[in-house]
Amino acid sequence: LLAACDEELTPYNVDTCWLGFDMENSADTLVYRTFIYSGPQAETDTVWIPLKTIGKVVDYDRPVKLVQLPVEDSCAVAGKHFVALHSCYIIPAGKTRTELPVVLKRDVSLKTDKVLIEIAIGENEYFVPGFVLPKCIYVWVTDQLDRPSFWATAEDATLNTKIGIYDPVLHQFLIDATGEKWDDEYIASLGLTKGYLNTDWGPTMTYWDDLGPDYDVNYMNYLVSRLQEALKQENAARANRGEEPLKRSDGTELKIGK
Repeated sequence: LLAACDEELTPYNVDTCWLGFDMENSADTLVYRTFIYSGPQAETDTVWIPLKTIGKVVDYDRPVKLVQLPVEDSCAVAGKHFVALHSCYIIPAGKTRTELPVVLKRDVSLKTDKVLIEIAIGENEYFVPGFVLPKCIYVWVTDQLDRPSFWATAEDATLNTKIGIYDPVLHQFLIDATGEKWDDEYIASLGLTKGYLNTDWGPTMTYWDDLGPDYDVNYMNYLVSRLQEALKQENAARANRGEEPLKRSDGTELKIGK
C-alpha cells in the first residue's frame, strides 16, 4: 500500500483533442424554433449550441468547425434559412466549454415550409469530433405554429394524454382559449420539461417529459376541465353558424384529453 501511494502518475500527454456537443439527453439535441411568436418585425433568431472539449487545455483560442449535413427532405438552405456556419467560431483560451450561435433567418418560405438544419462537428487542426453521443444537433425552423420542444412526442407523455396529441389546430385553440402561447416557456411554467427515456438521437426521435417540482396534477386537471368547457362553447357557437365542430388537421374532430 505504501508503495502504491508513492507511485507517480503518468502525466497526461495525448496531443489529440476532441470536441463534442455538451448535452446529456437525446431530447435536448432536437430543437424546434418558430418565428410566429416573434412579432412581424423580427428577422432573425439565434440557437445556441453548447460544446465541450476532451483533452488538453491551452492558453490560446482554438477555432472550431461546425458543418451542415445534407438531409433528404426539408433541408435548410444556408444563406436563406440561416447564416452559413463559418470558421470564426472558437473555444476561448483556457476554456473547455462554450456556446456558439447559429443565426436563423426569417425567409418568406417558412410561412408554408418547415426546414431542418442538421449540425455536426467538423475536423480541423485543433479538434476531431468526439467519440461520445450526440453526434448531431437537429434544428427545425418554421414561421408557423409548430410543436414546442417541451411538448413531448411520446403518446403517453403528459400533454398528449391530458390535452391531446399535438396538432396545429389544437395549438391555435389553446392559444385562443387561454391567451397563452403554449410555447416552451408556458409549458415549463406547468412543471413540464423534456425528459430522456430514448436512445434514438435522430431528427424525428420519440421523447418523454419530466414532471418537475412545480407540476401540480390538481391544477392540470382544472386546466383540462376549463379547456373542455371552452371547446364545448366553441363548437356550440360553430353549430349556431351552421358550421361543423372544430377539427384537427387530419379531419377528425378535435377533443381535449382522451
